[in-house]
Amino acid sequence: MENSLAKVVSKRISENGKQQLIVELDDSISDRSLKRFSRDGEVVVNVELFDNRYLSAQQNKTIHGLIREIHNQYDGGKGAYSYAQTKELIKQSYRNTTGIGEFSLKKCSMSFAKDFISFLLLLIHELGMYTTRPGREITEDISYYVYLCLVKRKCVICDRVGSGNQVHHYDSIGMGLDRNQFDHTKSRMMCLCWVHHTETHFIGLDTFFNKYHVAGIKVTQQDLDTNIKYPYEVKNRQYGPEQLATQIIPEIFTTG
Repeated sequence: MENSLAKVVSKRISENGKQQLIVELDDSISDRSLKRFSRDGEVVVNVELFDNRYLSAQQNKTIHGLIREIHNQYDGGKGAYSYAQTKELIKQSYRNTTGIGEFSLKKCSMSFAKDFISFLLLLIHELGMYTTRPGREITEDISYYVYLCLVKRKCVICDRVGSGNQVHHYDSIGMGLDRNQFDHTKSRMMCLCWVHHTETHFIGLDTFFNKYHVAGIKVTQQDLDTNIKYPYEVKNRQYGPEQLATQIIPEIFTTG
């Protein structure tokens, strides 16, 4: 298989209504390769678009705001780390987690910034910290955040942690059905505290969604068994801030 960077120089709509792109390759593909990879005279290519957009001002503000919150809570005013040192520790943690090389937050793409914000929220969860605003108002990937709250048993609306938090079925199971026999992968789910769980029943799901702009997500059976651990352990587990500190905390943050 040959790979070549390409630039889209033109586009048009074909007679059958499909989009056609005209690309300019950095390196030519030989006739031999085209013939080798063809089937019935056709060559199929995989197109991956690179995000050339720099992060937005809002993304930059969010990233540095989250790093500041981690710094303030982790350092606790002891002065052990400067803000710049904390930022470098976090960047090193991200490199260790993702396997990428050196990167700059000043000129990263919007897609990279989105993923980095999700990582910062994960880090805050793992360290048992909190954000000034609810995470749902910060994240750019709400489905990921709903999943994270399911795993950590945090209320996706207010970030509250407590024994009263429960997995809420966004799509009703139905009257008379055995919850233990129900296929939970068929329903969208979210974690809610008792206050917001009660609110869903009081105002209805449509009003609830319009108010908070959060809906449940569907998960796999493997997620339920391994990560979310529902419904098997829900009634017996005790939830508290200490539960948020799991084994996947980056090692660099566990040194005292």
